[in-house]
Amino acid sequence: MSGKKLKSLPQDLLIHASSLDLQRNKLKRVIGISRFSHLIELNLSRNKIVEFSPEMHHLHKLETLYMNYNNIRSIPEGIFPHLKRLKFLKLSANRLSRIPSDINQCTSITYLDLSKNCLQNIEPLVGLPKLKELLVEKNKLTELPSQLFQDGNCELTMCKALGNPLRCPPEEVCAGGVMDIQSYFPTNIHDIYIIPNDNHV
Repeated sequence: MSGKKLKSLPQDLLIHASSLDLQRNKLKRVIGISRFSHLIELNLSRNKIVEFSPEMHHLHKLETLYMNYNNIRSIPEGIFPHLKRLKFLKLSANRLSRIPSDINQCTSITYLDLSKNCLQNIEPLVGLPKLKELLVEKNKLTELPSQLFQDGNCELTMCKALGNPLRCPPEEVCAGGVMDIQSYFPTNIHDIYIIPNDNHV
């Protein structure tokens, strides 16, 4: 159903479909998407979508979601905790200024693309246990959360963060990849030893 100039979801779509390709249409909203509870893959990229539909939380089997190149400004709380199987999420080239605090309950995500948005903070991503590839290029980030790169929690094999006004770590460190970013941040506080002061009586 891609490239059909659709402005709404057709009523004759198979509700038991496991894959639905609606890219390159003129959708502003995806009213009725909850009917497709068997979806494993959904492609809504390159539309005119302005809101991340709350109905999405009904798509419990979803593993792959493309919503890049839309006009999404925010994502409601209470959606991602229901998407327990979601592994691949592409939200690049939207207008997101924040990400929901409960995104870290989407525990199967391995690939997350948030590049080309307006994000100033990605702290909610801390705690995603399986995240391997993270793209946050061309946002408004001044720092990356150190907890994302701590050895005990870090599964990341790729992190792209260039094109941000980064101060911590600076952009030249980020250009070196995950290992350079890990090396930049201080040792985990539990590994820091305090030298006793022997000058007391």
